[in-house]
This record gives sequence, structure tokens and C-alpha cells, in this order.
Amino acid sequence: MISLSSHVLDTTSGKPVADMPVTLTAPDGSQVTNATNSDGRCKDWPGITF
Repeated sequence: MISLSSHVLDTTSGKPVADMPVTLTAPDGSQVTNATNSDGRCKDWPGITF
């Protein structure tokens, strides 16, 4: 199974960043935007298939 996740940390404090928008851009220019959870992670990407 293939998956994609991201993890956003504040480089000053080392703590996770919640509710930060993260945008993926495909080679064809289409985009999908998600927001980080309370742990600073984006785990679910609706509309993305592998």
C-alpha cells in the first residue's frame, strides 16, 4: 500500500503546527489542499489516488 503524509513543525519551538494549509500540485497543475491536524500532520488526501 502506498501512502502520503506530511508533518509540519515550528522550527523555533520544535512543536507541531495545527491548521496550516498544505497544497499538493500535480505535474498537470491540478491542486489539492488539506490542513494539518493538532499533531501537525496531514494524513488524508481526498481525491488523491496512487
